[in-house]
Amino acid sequence: MKKITKLLVLVFSLVILCSCGAKVAKEDAFTFQYKDLTINLGDELDKDKLGEELNYSETQSCAFEGLDKTYTYEHFEITTNPYKDGDKIGSIYFLDDEVTTIEGLKKGDSLAMMEEIYGKDYALENSVYTYTKGKTELQFLVQDDTIISIEYLLLN
Repeated sequence: MKKITKLLVLVFSLVILCSCGAKVAKEDAFTFQYKDLTINLGDELDKDKLGEELNYSETQSCAFEGLDKTYTYEHFEITTNPYKDGDKIGSIYFLDDEVTTIEGLKKGDSLAMMEEIYGKDYALENSVYTYTKGKTELQFLVQDDTIISIEYLLLN
């Protein structure tokens, strides 16, 4: 019964998102949902929709020619990387447990809950569980069976 209820809630949520004209997540990539904004790795950062960042920093990129730029918001950080056609979102890092993945997982949740939601098809290295979808990754750092870090990454 719980699974049917969860499925109905998911379907209802998707219907609402689609009917409101919200951008639908790409099926071949992990995406991040914050309030009514869908943020896709590899897209340009729309700072107008996110509002004023709390902090901004930049460093010389190791992988690209130009500057990596990090925008810190209340509950997460977004880092952009320089490409020939502009800065693209390369990573999204959760700062606290006030934000969740689209599927509902947050910092502080259990390893068992992660596996229930995402399955066991992950790569494991140094307590980092990595799920890959297309050219994106979703990483969970786990300590004592508890998720202590969540990060979305764009693969080059």
